[in-house]
Amino acid sequence: MALSEAIIPVVAALIRDARGHVLLVRKRGTTAFMQPGGKRDAGETDIAALIREVDEELGCRVTEDSARPLGVFDAPAANEPGFT
Repeated sequence: MALSEAIIPVVAALIRDARGHVLLVRKRGTTAFMQPGGKRDAGETDIAALIREVDEELGCRVTEDSARPLGVFDAPAANEPGFT
């Protein structure tokens, strides 16, 4: 498998409350907790994907002006063995 095939680009939200607690989600049938988010649809921007994913997973609305990029990070894919 080529390196580019082993990477799954996703967007994720870091949602904190006033005490600094971070909201995590867990997909049904899995053990890993993770930040809300997911894969972009074809032609979708990062913010559009984030807005859609948070709505799908949590039923919450993210406004474009409330989100800000924090960086680009790599990690092993929780539910996709062999992928980053």
